[in-house]
Amino acid sequence: MRFYFKKTVLVLAFYSICLLAFSQSIKGVVVNKNNSKPLPKALVFLLQPKDSSILKNVLTDSSGFYQFKDLKNGKYLLSADFIGFKTFYLPIEINNNDIKQRIFLEEEPEEIKGSTIKAKRNPIVQKQDTVEFSSSNYKLNPDATVEDLVKKMPGISSENGVIKAQGEEIKKVTVDGQDYFGDDASAALKNLPAELVSKVQVFDRMSDQAQFTGVDDGNSQKSLNIITKAGTNNGQFGKIYGGYGTEDRWAAGGNVNIFTKKHRFSIIGLSNNINQQNFSTDDISNLMGTTASTNNRGGRGGGRPGGMGGFGNNNSNFLIGQQNGINTTNSFGLNYTLLAKKKLKLSGSYFFNYGKNENQTFLNRTFFITETQNQFYEQGDTSNSNNLNNRLNFRLEYTIDSLNSIIFTPSLRFQTNESSSLFLGINNNDTLSKMNQTFSSSNSESRAFNWSNNLLWRHKFKSSKNSFSLNLNNSMSPNNSENNFQTQNDFYLPFFRTNNFFQNTINPSKNNSFSANASFTKVFNDVSSLEINYNPNFNWSENDGKTNKLDTLIAPTFYLDSLLSNQFKNSSISHKVGFNFSQKFIKWNYTIGFDLKQTELIGKQIFPRNSSFARSFYNILPSAMFTYQFSKTRSIRTFYRTRTNLPSISNLQNILNNSNPLFLRSGNSDLDQDFTHSLFTRYMNTNIKKGTNTFAMLSFSTTRNYIGNSTILAATDTIINEQIDLKKGVQLSLPENLNGFYNFRVFGSYGFPIKKIKSLLNTNLGQTINQVPTLINGRKNLNQTFISNVGLTLTSNISEKLDFSVNYNSSYNVVINSLQSSLNNSYLIQFLNAKVNWMPKEYIVFNTEVNNSLYNGLGADFNQSIWLWNAGLGYKFLKNRRAEIKLSVFDILNQNRSINRTINENYIEDNYTQVLNRFYMLTFTYTIRHFKAK
Repeated sequence: MRFYFKKTVLVLAFYSICLLAFSQSIKGVVVNKNNSKPLPKALVFLLQPKDSSILKNVLTDSSGFYQFKDLKNGKYLLSADFIGFKTFYLPIEINNNDIKQRIFLEEEPEEIKGSTIKAKRNPIVQKQDTVEFSSSNYKLNPDATVEDLVKKMPGISSENGVIKAQGEEIKKVTVDGQDYFGDDASAALKNLPAELVSKVQVFDRMSDQAQFTGVDDGNSQKSLNIITKAGTNNGQFGKIYGGYGTEDRWAAGGNVNIFTKKHRFSIIGLSNNINQQNFSTDDISNLMGTTASTNNRGGRGGGRPGGMGGFGNNNSNFLIGQQNGINTTNSFGLNYTLLAKKKLKLSGSYFFNYGKNENQTFLNRTFFITETQNQFYEQGDTSNSNNLNNRLNFRLEYTIDSLNSIIFTPSLRFQTNESSSLFLGINNNDTLSKMNQTFSSSNSESRAFNWSNNLLWRHKFKSSKNSFSLNLNNSMSPNNSENNFQTQNDFYLPFFRTNNFFQNTINPSKNNSFSANASFTKVFNDVSSLEINYNPNFNWSENDGKTNKLDTLIAPTFYLDSLLSNQFKNSSISHKVGFNFSQKFIKWNYTIGFDLKQTELIGKQIFPRNSSFARSFYNILPSAMFTYQFSKTRSIRTFYRTRTNLPSISNLQNILNNSNPLFLRSGNSDLDQDFTHSLFTRYMNTNIKKGTNTFAMLSFSTTRNYIGNSTILAATDTIINEQIDLKKGVQLSLPENLNGFYNFRVFGSYGFPIKKIKSLLNTNLGQTINQVPTLINGRKNLNQTFISNVGLTLTSNISEKLDFSVNYNSSYNVVINSLQSSLNNSYLIQFLNAKVNWMPKEYIVFNTEVNNSLYNGLGADFNQSIWLWNAGLGYKFLKNRRAEIKLSVFDILNQNRSINRTINENYIEDNYTQVLNRFYMLTFTYTIRHFKAK
């Protein structure tokens, strides 16, 4: 008995010792060394002393408190990091004891006037998923912007005016962690001077709810955080410019920023007629007046020069507010950020934009009806539009106490648009005999209003690490449009007929939505957690499109055309319950989960006939995420996600769109939802000693019940659905659920310094394979596109007086069709850009930019090499060379052209678009720089 008693005592003693050995902790607070104020949301690391690999990391709470529990005896390296402060390191040893360590962070030093301090910083630092660049390692001219700075950094490139990091478009830019002009990334990059920047951080910004729960919801955005230099947060800076040139060209604008320790206030504006366009995507919304010149375009491929920057705008550029043609733009923006309150973060922005667009376009389109039968379409059009846009964004973040916080982000947008168009379209057969033609004119007015709100409440439980968050969203979007359309249609085969009509269409619509996302996170220990969420979603849509036609046979009276009119109500109600289990270890972590989703889709047609439908969908949506951290500078991350997408109300409506009488379009009330599987893998590696950066990305997605197009090309006069009179050579397009859609993309980039010429070379390779199913006269066609991309960017880092960059991009496109081999096509497009900014004297500035666009494989009329050469010479004067007068010339060789190749599922299209040609301009610029000493 005594033996068992002794044994029990020894076992308990052994377990007690083990428990003590594994129950030590390190805790404390992180404070500002200058004023001893706590620093909330500072990142604290516990590192392995040998290789600085990450063992654990935490964020400080609102009082600056941090804690690491359940630590073994041994040696550690304690580190802390916070925006605008030096990184802190401290060796620590645990020997059966708890450690309380107060961390004092020191602010980055200011530049001392009259003194020169030389310190070689690491050009690149990687902290988990964040890559940090030090601006002191990049040499720029005094007038450089943040956009000029980031384009010199490895892994960051500019493609058609879009700044991308690691192959993804930058969606969000913050300044010292604070929002700057809402979600408008371009406003910060183009208007902030590079001389203010200390560091630039590139990272994937998770949603506010995901940041709180710690569970990635897949809604991250590629983001930049600009860390400003100490001392630049208290002063005024910016620039103001104005210029006038030949051909009655003019430009004016600028930006003024007032930064204090309590507030940040910024004003930006521009007014010009030289194609320097609006600031953001919202200035060109989907309510733009529908004209025949834009209604039937689309597809993939191509790219063209044009516009002030030398590279024009392919279809994807509409996503950033760019329009073809000649544009006159007047824009104005305000941004305000409150920094003074400890518990309150407040920011807001307002934008006004008024733009006029004039455009002339000519296109050739070749349709392949069968293996031996073609059809040729020509179109020329002239269009004008006026677009007025107002938008207001606001963000309020309030910390109620240490356990509760709220984030409120309302948004308000209002837009009006007026447009008109004249166009001539002609269809020819194989022998180039005219089949039919249309000459049309249209004018339209539209108004759109959007009001949306997002409210997020976040709560931590006092007795545990568990948390709860509730996210509420709503939006209201009433839109109204009116269109007057007049056309003369001539049909030549099998005999001549003509059809003239005038119609007036009024189309009011409403779109309302409400959704919520309640999330509870249960933390089991430092490793494991479970998130349970519930997401209800409600959408209501109404559309009341009425088209009145002028009857000239009996009397000049209007009658309601039931074929072109439709009153429709649509609603969807979905409920989704999700489960996500996560585990985080020293070097790797993963999340696996699934959603149970039930959706009710209800539609009701009131006119021209009374009908209704209701459908229910039940889905299981699995997801997974895995991250492995090889070291502090090398990691790999993989996502797998699934999603569903309901058809839009425009696709469900059986209303005929005849804005181009040769290309008709209608809806399909029998559409089902689609279902998509996506896989994404990303690899990152940064070599700090060598200054290199490696990035690789692979993605694949496939969609079941893909909502594609069914196209009917009438070989003879045909009646479709007992209503639509389809003349010979006329086309009708309907949305249809099809299988066979997939997209595959692989992309890699490698950046490294070339020390001999003090420059940085960024290289990238990419391959995209895309397959789109379509129906052509009832026969399924699989359109495969293979796009191979190569890119090289050489940027100088020689001195502030000489700055140059050379950029080369090529795209080789191959298109293969399963049904129509005659539609198979291959072509090569290459872009070369060289830019030099040189200051031979401190008061002389010379800059020049040369662009070459080379097209091969587009046909005799389109295979050409286009050179666009711009140059400018400036003189700086006044105190500190704040003023500059500059003479610039655009398109010196007068060769600017706009060419685009579009490959669609059943046609090839080439088109020309109106562009600016040579003009001269004299510009005066004044730079504002006034910073108060500490």
